This record gives sequence, C-alpha cells and structure tokens, in this order.
Amino acid sequence: MPPYDWIHLENTWWVFGGGFIITLAIILARSSAVMSFSMRKQTEEALENETHHFAGIVSEQNRPVPVFIWLVGIGFLAWAVGYTIFSGKHGL
Repeated sequence: MPPYDWIHLENTWWVFGGGFIITLAIILARSSAVMSFSMRKQTEEALENETHHFAGIVSEQNRPVPVFIWLVGIGFLAWAVGYTIFSGKHGL
C-alpha cells in the first residue's frame, strides 16, 4: 500500500478531531450559566441580590468561573509549555 493513503487518513482524523473540539467548546460555552466549578451551592435569589450595576448599563455578579473558561486557560498553558519544549528541542 502506498504511503500516500495514510496521509489522507491522517487529514481525516485531524478534521474529525478539530470538529469534535470545536463542538465541545460551543457546548461548554452555551452551558456556562449552568456548568461551573464551585465549592458551595448558591440559589438564584442570592446571586441576583449580589448584582452590582454601573451607570445603569453594565452589571456584574459574583458567580463561579464557567468550565469553558477554565478549559481555555488550562489549554493555553498546556500549549505554551508544549510549544516551548518542542521549539527548544527542534531549534525553531
């Protein structure tokens, strides 16, 4: 079997893997109001009472950080460490 067939199979896996990662990111971003890391359970009333309004337009709440933001931060740090090691090893 020629080695060129494996190149197409590898590209197919990259496309499916990238599509899966993008789909997972969209699902986590859309569900960030529900899914978060928190050590304590808060009711919606308590969260609404902690809302601060600035100039009547901008508001903030004391909510837990969504899972999507944690994954983006951890993914960035993993990529940065991996890229530094890879570029140092290969002299890029």
